[in-house]
Amino acid sequence: MSIRLLETSVANKIAAGEVVERPASIVKELIENSIDAGSTSVTIEITNGGVSSIRITDNGCGIPADEVATAFLRHATSKISSEEDLFNIMTLGFRGEAMASIAAVAKVQLLTRVKGSDYGCEILINGGEVERISEAGCPEGTNIIVRELFYNTPARKKFLKKPSIEAGYIGDIISRLILAYPTISFKYICDQKTLFHSPGDGSMLSALHCVYGKQTAASVIPVDFVRDEIRIYGYIGNRDIQKSNRTYQTLFVNDRYIKNNLISAAAAAAYEGRLNVGKFPFFALRIDMPPAFVDVNVHPNKMEVRFADGLPMYSLVLSAVESALQTHQEVPKLYEQEEEQHNTISEVQSIAQLPQEYSKEEKKPIQLTDYIANISNVHDSGDSIDLLTQREYKNIQITMPTQNTMQEIHMDESYKVLGQLFLTYIIIENGTEAYIIDQHAAHERLLYERLYAQMNKNEVVSQNLLMPQVVTVNHNEYHLLEGLLPLLQELGYDIEPIGGLSFGIKAVPLTLGQSDTVGMLTNLLDESSGIKHYKTADIKREKLMQMACKSAVKAGDVLTNAEISELMRLISSEQVPLSCPHGRPILIKLTQRELELRFKRIQQ
Repeated sequence: MSIRLLETSVANKIAAGEVVERPASIVKELIENSIDAGSTSVTIEITNGGVSSIRITDNGCGIPADEVATAFLRHATSKISSEEDLFNIMTLGFRGEAMASIAAVAKVQLLTRVKGSDYGCEILINGGEVERISEAGCPEGTNIIVRELFYNTPARKKFLKKPSIEAGYIGDIISRLILAYPTISFKYICDQKTLFHSPGDGSMLSALHCVYGKQTAASVIPVDFVRDEIRIYGYIGNRDIQKSNRTYQTLFVNDRYIKNNLISAAAAAAYEGRLNVGKFPFFALRIDMPPAFVDVNVHPNKMEVRFADGLPMYSLVLSAVESALQTHQEVPKLYEQEEEQHNTISEVQSIAQLPQEYSKEEKKPIQLTDYIANISNVHDSGDSIDLLTQREYKNIQITMPTQNTMQEIHMDESYKVLGQLFLTYIIIENGTEAYIIDQHAAHERLLYERLYAQMNKNEVVSQNLLMPQVVTVNHNEYHLLEGLLPLLQELGYDIEPIGGLSFGIKAVPLTLGQSDTVGMLTNLLDESSGIKHYKTADIKREKLMQMACKSAVKAGDVLTNAEISELMRLISSEQVPLSCPHGRPILIKLTQRELELRFKRIQQ
């Protein structure tokens, strides 16, 4: 096999494979060029997830007419001129590969006019080939349109995700840049809907409000930490902002958005003991340091950097976050706790008073013989679980009862409610037996069974809210929620976009009562961010489980004996399986004999 030079068109397409991974990659590169050009206003417009078209319009310095064609050549750049410049990079773009790579796999039109010039210049490029370059009338700055991405590399195009997901990636990039450059006004239009429009007033708090909404902006703590030549500043979240993943963590080094596990670990260490297990903190932090301290030329998309010395950086970030947290100690207030307990009791009462129209069958208490017979008929076929009948799904979820598992419960006069243990477990006495019930697991399974039965029978009952509730999400959540709207409607919600990144909630499932709908929906989106390729049936089941879990009473909630009795009556009369949707047992049985053996009152 002989060695030969690749044709320029082939080399450009190979380079495009490294630089242009998806539409979001193009948006990132082009916006960074606009920022480097000194723009104070940047408008981004996309259609069909950026595959059909991407338009970036800025008011920057523009490109001189005699340099427009050169801008699309590989390794052509105005940002560096010597090897020494690589160690003092202060611009976002510098390799000179982006424009050539984009033009190689799309149809590109660029209009630009430098400040003070009487006319501008237009260039049309199709698959890397210049079709036309001419004078044109246009505003000062640059307007670039990228159409039909990957039209000449169909193998690349088929690896793209659906438009809503690709649009989500783009929105994520834009949201980070809004936080990085609060002095620039960014406007993001997706399929003719304006999702972001930052004020560009120089305030990072205003940028946080634009990206994450009023509630998040009101729950942040300022950070400003200086040591030697390094400054760490920005905002971190208080205990009210706890997330199931790291998507709410944003880091900038010398105004460049990066991902760095070392910094994330340092921030997480500062929150140790302050957040629930499995939760991640919120932060939007900026690090300013001499450019010689950091190498940004370690990855094609410039999203990763290498610090000259990682250990001191870990310690600095840890100290910065710890200092901010200690300065803003949060002291729980008694009246807030009492209010939360009162709200929870109201939720239990609303559940207990629900009508039973969804079930027209006369139900009987759970019987041990039927319970064991149902389980014994379950066989693992090795197939993925689809939407099964209610009885089949119960069988899959229930585990064989052990000696200490409650096998039958039928509330009548012989049962005596003793109260709560640790504000988590319900204690019931019946003759020589006692039952210990996990109040959250029991209520969760009750809600799940009601929702599941209603959905399967197409008998979901909704209740209109007196006043619509508004939930504001970030961009990724916007597209996620938009895709989930048909499913949520099937589950009993009436939710619709009302402008920007906000949705209005007009009705909720009757079974869930007047719970914290906005909080529950936010949690659903937070926990759904990792779901990408599951079957519709699996997503439905997961949503039902999440809805039931978030709406059920929690460990630590105070329940009266009357509320406990009503909850137990419903569990008995509605034949609720004896495990929560996640498989944990709802209750265990403890006999008088077992206690007497433990206290050595009798011998075996």
